[in-house]
Amino acid sequence: MSERGNFVKIARITPHFGEEPVLTGTKGVGAIFLSGCNLRCVFCQNWQISHRRMGETLNTPAQLAGEMLKLQELGCHIIDLVSPSHQVKSLRISIRLAKEQGLTIPVVYNTNSLDNLDALRSLEGLIDIYLPDLKYSNDRIAKDLSKAHSYVSKSRASVLEMHRQVGHLFPNDEDALAQRGLIIRILVLPHNLSGCIESLQFIAQEIGPETWISLMAQYNPRPLFDSSNEAILKTYPALGRPITETEYENVLEEAQNLGFENIFIQECTAAVEYGSPDFEHEQPFVWDQKV
Repeated sequence: MSERGNFVKIARITPHFGEEPVLTGTKGVGAIFLSGCNLRCVFCQNWQISHRRMGETLNTPAQLAGEMLKLQELGCHIIDLVSPSHQVKSLRISIRLAKEQGLTIPVVYNTNSLDNLDALRSLEGLIDIYLPDLKYSNDRIAKDLSKAHSYVSKSRASVLEMHRQVGHLFPNDEDALAQRGLIIRILVLPHNLSGCIESLQFIAQEIGPETWISLMAQYNPRPLFDSSNEAILKTYPALGRPITETEYENVLEEAQNLGFENIFIQECTAAVEYGSPDFEHEQPFVWDQKV
């Protein structure tokens, strides 16, 4: 296949220590932050690169394959493709080239779940770990907050396809590094705007409570103001604050009631403590700067 015209738009390539422990390990993930996104979440913590496409550079698939191999040489445990849904064609070429040239660490597809099913099927055998985020259980809220149409049905179909390809997380051990499987993220929003419990019910019924889930408490209202999206507060005033411990604990309790045992949890203070990443810096995330 010719690479001509198959450019990959990249915002940042860096070791990163902010993912789930089974991915991050001791040496971090090799994060490849794609420029742009197929959603427009008003509260996106990466809005500088998703909305404004900051720091955009162009790489051919062969060049990106080389960057993946460099991350492996640095000791990163995985390759983490962040917001890849809109650049699947080029990424598919890059992954194949990297594997042909000696890439052996797992490749993670870190997505908002609004993926094209044919595109996902074309990745079968190339992606080792799927890391989807089920953002909403209500299409109206998905449209208002992320400009996403028919998000619920499309995202759930995508997650089912991901599970078909890689199954449940392996190894099934929180102290070991993940090699293959599915981890589903659910971001808890204020006032239950994300419909977390409905998403958990879907996972339990359609995939099984043995699924590894990650309940995220990291919602931070700061990006909403930084990206000049605060007008949304007139309709959804609750977005102007972080989530409460009670809101988070209610979701965690429901997950446990549904039979989930493999749950990654976060402290509710994390969003306030760490703030938002700043992609104007070489190390956008505070915790990466400290490592």
